[in-house]
Amino acid sequence: MEEVLIQYSLADVWLEHLCVQLRFAMLTPSVDRFAHKNVARSYCHLLRRYATNTSLTNHCLIKMLHRIAWDCKMPAMMFQLSLFKTFQKIMNDPLAKTDATVKELYKFAIYIMRKFAETAQVNPKIFVELLFWKTASEAVEIEVGYGNVKDPSHSRAVWSEEEEDELERLYHELRDVQDGGK
Repeated sequence: MEEVLIQYSLADVWLEHLCVQLRFAMLTPSVDRFAHKNVARSYCHLLRRYATNTSLTNHCLIKMLHRIAWDCKMPAMMFQLSLFKTFQKIMNDPLAKTDATVKELYKFAIYIMRKFAETAQVNPKIFVELLFWKTASEAVEIEVGYGNVKDPSHSRAVWSEEEEDELERLYHELRDVQDGGK
């Protein structure tokens, strides 16, 4: 039991550190570089454990997902079946009415679900897209039409190979820490 608490504590410390880094990064105009399918997948994976995460961890997770969906104008990156299953748990959670952090998660879930419903009215293929994680350009295509992406501001976020490797390493490291606690 103590080992599990230590592992979750390490994960929370890591997330808090990442949150501080992200707050600094959000001050710069390079928010778009976080609109990457590996980033979204990692945050959504962590959000599955919202009930056992700390309030700060959940706040940081939602803040980052909000940055991708709202600030980068890519809510379609959140159109993913595993995330919708997490949203279903959040919406059925009795704490959604009383706990401020779960309310924040609930509001984000409602926003994404509304965007999904709007997109489904014009793109019937969206239901198949739920099965796949989307890149930034794929997310834009889902909303504006396939093959219609001409705006370079919505092109795929460019990450260096070092950044990709670092993200992959951190993801696996955190996943191993959390999976070791099961």
